[in-house]
Amino acid sequence: SSDVCSSDLQAVFDEHGQATAGWRKHRAIFTPRTSVEWGIWTGSNKKEQGQLAFAEFLESNEKDIAAGDRFPSSLDMMKMASEFEATADKRFKSKIRAQSGGVTLEYVNTDDEATVERMRLFDRFQLGIPVFWSLREAGAPVEAWPIEARLKYRVQQGAVVFWYDLLRPDMVHESAALALIAKVRAGLGAVPLRMGSCT
Repeated sequence: SSDVCSSDLQAVFDEHGQATAGWRKHRAIFTPRTSVEWGIWTGSNKKEQGQLAFAEFLESNEKDIAAGDRFPSSLDMMKMASEFEATADKRFKSKIRAQSGGVTLEYVNTDDEATVERMRLFDRFQLGIPVFWSLREAGAPVEAWPIEARLKYRVQQGAVVFWYDLLRPDMVHESAALALIAKVRAGLGAVPLRMGSCT
C-alpha cells in the first residue's frame, strides 16, 4: 500500500493485509523536489530590487515569461529590461497611465533636466514554469504551470525600485501536487493510495 505524509509519498511494503498484521517497517520514500525555476521566482517574490538589478533578473530568467492575450511576451519584457538598464543612471520624474492599462515612466538625465525619456512599464506579466523537478528526455516539453505576477514599483529619492507579486502561488503549487498524485495513482494500478498520516 502507499501513504502520503506531509509532502512525501511513502510505499509501505509490509503493510497490514486483510487477514494478517504487517510490521510496516520497510518503506520507500519519495519527496518531490521543487524545480529550479519555482525556487527562483518564489524566492524573489515581493523582494525589492534596484532598477539595474531587476533588469538583470529579467534577462537571466526571460525563458520563464509566457505570453498571453493580456500579458507581454518575453521579448516585450526584455525590451523593458533593456530600457531599465539604459535609464539606470537617470532620475525618475513622473508616471503617465496609458489607455492600454500599462504605465509610462518618464526619466530625466541628471545633468540635463530638459531631456525626457519614456519607458513602458507593464502592470502584469505571466510565467510558465514547472513546479516540481522531473527527469525528462532531451527535447521533451517541460510541464509548465501558468502563474500571474503583478509588477510593482516605488520611488525612493528619485530612483525607482521594482518587485513583483505572484498571485496565489499556493494554488498553483496545490494544482501541480494534485496532478503529481494523479500520476502516482495511475502508476500504482490495483495498489491502494491513501491520503493522510504515515503513523
